Order: sequence, then structure tokens, then C-alpha cells
Amino acid sequence: QLLGGHEPTQVKRAVTVWIESLSREAERVRAVVAVENSGAGHYVPTGIPSRKLVLSLSATQRRRVIFQRDLVYQRVMQDEHDRTLTEDWEIKLLSKRCLRDNRLAPLEVRRETFVFNAAPDDDVDVNVRLDYVHGRGTAVTQGVEIRIAEVDQVLQRGLREAEMKAGGGR
Repeated sequence: QLLGGHEPTQVKRAVTVWIESLSREAERVRAVVAVENSGAGHYVPTGIPSRKLVLSLSATQRRRVIFQRDLVYQRVMQDEHDRTLTEDWEIKLLSKRCLRDNRLAPLEVRRETFVFNAAPDDDVDVNVRLDYVHGRGTAVTQGVEIRIAEVDQVLQRGLREAEMKAGGGR
């Protein structure tokens, strides 16, 4: 049985994501997220405009969102009039130049750094999601969105305060 490019098992096997480091200095939090093309054997996503990977990082404190950012990996093509092409058929017939191409090469590990402010006296809950999205153009009647991975990690409140609370009861 041949599995198609949009089959969830294939998509999930192609890309791996993890939080490489999570640190804080006073009110600044730094998260480094690694995204690896671990199994596609070609660029991910493929070069068709309606296919993209979306890496989302959100951070919450006390269940309130304090930071949210999406990074999109895709190849963006333009026609001879500098119009960005959005339909799959346009890339084959009208593309003249590549505006941006930040797709992942085979076996590439890309490290993305997110820096944001957070109150030092509360834990920071960090959530990272990686989704494969296909079907933005009007020629596609139904879009496909596949959750490749989701990773959660908690950055504890400032260590000095945690040590004082633990030592204060003795």
C-alpha cells in the first residue's frame, strides 16, 4: 500500500520537533525550539504554495496567554508582475521568481529562538505545536490540517524564591 503525501502517518514521520532549551533571566524567557526534517528525503513541505508547516509557540502564566508566535515554513513564488501566487496550478504556469523559501532540507535541524517577557514570580507554561497545512487556495475545496507534534514544558518560577520557600519550613 502506497501512502499519500497528506496521509497523517507519513506527515508525522517526516518532521520532529522538541524544546531544546528553556531558560529565564529576570523577566526575560528564552525558548529554543528545534525542528528537524527527520524522514522526508526531500524538502518539507514540498514547493507547492498551498502546503506549509506552521510552528506555534504560546506561553501562559496563571492560564493567561502572555506570548504567542507562529512561524510558517513554505516556498512563496511570484509571477512576472510581483504578485504572490496562492493557487497550486499558478506555480507551474506563472511563477517567475522565488520571494521566500524557508522549507526544511532533508535531515536539516532548524533552531528557532523565541524571547519574551514573563513575570519572574510565576511558572511559565510553554506549548509548542507543529502543524502541516494544505489547502489555502480557492481551487482546493477542503483543506487538510495535521497536528505533527505538540510539546508542553513548564519553566519553574525563579529558583531563589523556590529555594527560600523549601528552606523556610525547616
